[in-house]
Amino acid sequence: MTSSTRPGAHHPSSVPATTDELVKELERVRAENRQLERALASHATIDRAIGVLTVLGRISPDDGFTVLREISQHTNVRLSAVAEHLLAHARGAELPDVLLGELHAALARHAGAAGSSARCGVDAAAPAPHRCDAVSPCRADRSSARSPRSAS
Repeated sequence: MTSSTRPGAHHPSSVPATTDELVKELERVRAENRQLERALASHATIDRAIGVLTVLGRISPDDGFTVLREISQHTNVRLSAVAEHLLAHARGAELPDVLLGELHAALARHAGAAGSSARCGVDAAAPAPHRCDAVSPCRADRSSARSPRSAS
């Protein structure tokens, strides 16, 4: 019999001998399944947020992940939560001020390397809240009037 490369891994050939062992194994497998489902959903959310950042900030996907990670680290907000906020923002929701400021700072840091303006077009000193359009740059700095979509 070969040894497992993973601590706590079970060999397919080892069958639980008792009902209690079988119940414990079932609980372990269900817990692992829930964890994998959460990880998969979180990964998909993060990937979509990176896509928003690449369009909004005109940066590479690698820089998009770096921006997302920096926002998370600098605001002490979980990466998946930052991603969820950015996706909601791309659909018209307001971005919390702390995330907005950090988004602009992170995009500015990474835009310099790309040689383009990666800001979403919002003046960081502009009155909050605002919303960015994921397809075109944010228009909040063009006027203080809110767009008809965000006024609802």
